[in-house]
Amino acid sequence: MTRLERIRKFVVHEFLEVLPPTLFCLIFFHVILFNTQLILSEFGVDLEATLKVTLIALVVGKVVVIVDKFPFIRRLDRRPLVVPIVFKAFVFTLFVTLVRLAEPWVPAFYETLNIAAANKHVSEHYTMRMFTAAQIWIFISFIIYFTASEIFTVFDFSRAQLLRAFFHRHPLHMTPDVRAGSIIEND
Repeated sequence: MTRLERIRKFVVHEFLEVLPPTLFCLIFFHVILFNTQLILSEFGVDLEATLKVTLIALVVGKVVVIVDKFPFIRRLDRRPLVVPIVFKAFVFTLFVTLVRLAEPWVPAFYETLNIAAANKHVSEHYTMRMFTAAQIWIFISFIIYFTASEIFTVFDFSRAQLLRAFFHRHPLHMTPDVRAGSIIEND
């Protein structure tokens, strides 16, 4: 295998690895943005907010892939499914919280070059109630994401089987084989 083929294979692998969490975050963060705009009665499309949410979703999607590689994230995988799902949702929500707290603070610090002034600017212009509401939605989105992820892992669904079940054939043609612990396709 040539060096160029190895690089291409690596890039494709990384892209496919980051695609599911990024798409999930992209969709769910836009739902949160739309929900926030509805609450604030801002029905117009705010292009800047949409671009910002898209960028954050891309960053968080990559963070999900990176943090998922940390050994501590797998410590509870042998427990009943609810335990690793809630644990991962909590950990990933914590990481997203750090990113979201940095989001308004970094530009304020860059503008003022003073930590106290940046903190004051953020506290005056950032609504903690909206931040908290968005964090609740983010936690719920991670519960949904990791529930699906853990179920697909436990039942050993491949990416191809998942795509086929969602976009080609109804999943009733897949039945669990209890003895083998995998999914058997009945064609």
